[in-house]
Amino acid sequence: MDELSDTKIRNAKPADKEYTLADGQGLSVVVRPNGTRLWLYRYRFGGKRKNMSFGIFPGVGLKSAREKRHDAEKLLDQGRDHQLAGRV
Repeated sequence: MDELSDTKIRNAKPADKEYTLADGQGLSVVVRPNGTRLWLYRYRFGGKRKNMSFGIFPGVGLKSAREKRHDAEKLLDQGRDHQLAGRV
């Protein structure tokens, strides 16, 4: 898989249906039909799939989103759901 970059996200064109650009380790950008690019972190906790938004691109850039994912992974490794522990 090609590594995601700010340029690739910025150049992602809206389509009739939303689509996802994956960065890996559960982090992706959802490109919506209206052109909004939403950071989404998908993870499992307590046997359930969960999603958490990290914000809208470009307000939250790639580096920041990766840092938020890393912080969330540290909490999950400690057995804590970051949604319950407060927003990352």
